[in-house]
Amino acid sequence: MTAVLRAVQECRAKPLGDPQRIIVLLAPADFGLPLSCRRAFRRLGAVLLQAGQLDQNRLRFLKLLAHRTRVAPLLLASPGVWRAWNRRRPLEAAQIRRRTHAIVEFNEPCPKNT
Repeated sequence: MTAVLRAVQECRAKPLGDPQRIIVLLAPADFGLPLSCRRAFRRLGAVLLQAGQLDQNRLRFLKLLAHRTRVAPLLLASPGVWRAWNRRRPLEAAQIRRRTHAIVEFNEPCPKNT
């Protein structure tokens, strides 16, 4: 989690015109972020987006956050969904990669806290 918090701080320090502020979190499907982590992200100015199937609306919102706001969008996706989407939508995947500040991989699910 420390790598994610550091990446969020780096993204928030960038000038507003720099769109390279998306942080991709690759995690198992059963990955759960503890409530304390979600609160820390919000406090630092990050927005967590569940990737789901990476539909058009979600991608537009992600690009809007990266371009027009000072928040650091955190895109949470499973590695399988991420790879499949990169194969299926190469142009959009390249656009997101250009806007990506960091990719953080988690190998084990976090304990679900409330």
